[in-house]
Amino acid sequence: MIVEAWKSNPAANAWVEYYIGKNGNDPYAAHKSVMAALGRIDDTEDLLATARIIAERKMSTKAAVALLRCIRSNREDKPDFLQLVNCIETAINSYCEAHPATTMPLIVRALRELADEFEER
Repeated sequence: MIVEAWKSNPAANAWVEYYIGKNGNDPYAAHKSVMAALGRIDDTEDLLATARIIAERKMSTKAAVALLRCIRSNREDKPDFLQLVNCIETAINSYCEAHPATTMPLIVRALRELADEFEER
């Protein structure tokens, strides 16, 4: 599905190169675990949108697979404190991976701001 998106419009779907390489001749060479996790998403639009986000953020395989697990577990519609904490932690870790200069005070400030926002709802 991802390869087909690239073949249909390589310029608009350049993000697919994250999965298949620059020339498109090496499908699934990298990120096999991410591709397998993406394959568990039933809806084609959701799959492509999620794949694009992962590619555009250049997430590591570990972070992408964790994110996909988090997304899938949330679809079970079973609210769970520990799952929520794990999802938040995964998001923070992914952000810190993309922005290595992120400081602990910045993370704490963002979490407090978010908590305040949720309490106002």
